[in-house]
Amino acid sequence: MEAVRGRERIIAFSKGLVAMQLKSQTIRTYLGQLRRFFGYVLEFPYIPGTAGQSIIAKYGRLEQPVSEYDYPHHVIDHENEGFVLTGQQLINFYDFIRTEYLSSNQKKITASRDYTMVVIAGESGLRADEIRHLDIHRDLFYEKNRIQTRHGKGFKGSGKRIRKTIMTPLAKDTLAIYERQIRPYLPNSEINTTLFLTERGELISYQQMWSALNKIVEQARKTGLDLPPKFAWHSLRKSFATNYMEKRPGDIWVLMDLMGHINPSTLQRYVKPSKQRYEEAIDNMINELTLHSI
Repeated sequence: MEAVRGRERIIAFSKGLVAMQLKSQTIRTYLGQLRRFFGYVLEFPYIPGTAGQSIIAKYGRLEQPVSEYDYPHHVIDHENEGFVLTGQQLINFYDFIRTEYLSSNQKKITASRDYTMVVIAGESGLRADEIRHLDIHRDLFYEKNRIQTRHGKGFKGSGKRIRKTIMTPLAKDTLAIYERQIRPYLPNSEINTTLFLTERGELISYQQMWSALNKIVEQARKTGLDLPPKFAWHSLRKSFATNYMEKRPGDIWVLMDLMGHINPSTLQRYVKPSKQRYEEAIDNMINELTLHSI
């Protein structure tokens, strides 16, 4: 963190990581951890075990040596093919939950609730925390095919943000069935307007959502369903972003708004095109260039 020299060391360290042929995401993780550590030191620049002696007073001026511009740009990594579920893969996952998982689960009501949450995540791109805070009266707009979150992630401490995203036909039908046939059997459904309730009629927690999805994924793997190695609620958000871009590659600004992003570089971390889609895009580009050259 020494002025000037600290920055030079970090640059050399970054080049070393690249030379080791580490994946871009791994390098981003290492640099991100260093940046957060240095940020903590700058916020609390005192030597432990002393009477509040300042690091700066003893060693001189400190600087944040890790810049966000040091992070490697996103590149397509073919080893990560299948990192998210796209197209028919996602439909197969929905079908597994709706048919096999529900039929084998003794708790049909909560299992149906979990299926609805999975569909909402994959079809709307909402975060898990945004899904669990949905309200049946305030956030579902069936006529306009929209879902609203009033708990969108804020920017730089700005607090929760309101954001709307799409309600696909599948999400619309699933929600309608859930509201009519499933939710009324959950406790407090008439007095608590939270969309997804627990067996005790309370707001579902993130830990409960994680546990529910983990059980689904475990059973899906046992049946031979091909799933990404690390599959979580955020994976479904990435599935939504990837599916959207594969169908509407020219609507990046619309997708950014639906996802609640203000920086295209953030969106790049969510879009994971498959190798097949990548090759198709290259072939289409070559065909277009060939036609124009004739």
